[in-house]
Amino acid sequence: TSLYSIKIMILRNQIAEKIQEYLKHSITPAQLVDWAETSIMTENFENKLCRDIVAQLGISDVKSFGLTFQDCENMLKQLGYEVNLNFKRVA
Repeated sequence: TSLYSIKIMILRNQIAEKIQEYLKHSITPAQLVDWAETSIMTENFENKLCRDIVAQLGISDVKSFGLTFQDCENMLKQLGYEVNLNFKRVA
């Protein structure tokens, strides 16, 4: 018998969810980078834009690249999402 490697397709909504988790501090920068690096090596992508964004997330731990809020906002916009911020007083 032969073993088949099944690759899962990474879709734009999955990338947007990961960026959202990062912005909400549900995952750490290191976890975002690890997800992106693993995805680049093992997954298929919906399109070239998705692959390019995940590649950019994968190098965001390199000091000269980094990842700003504006970077995340731009990536989300390219994926078809809009960022809305909500503030509430806590004290």
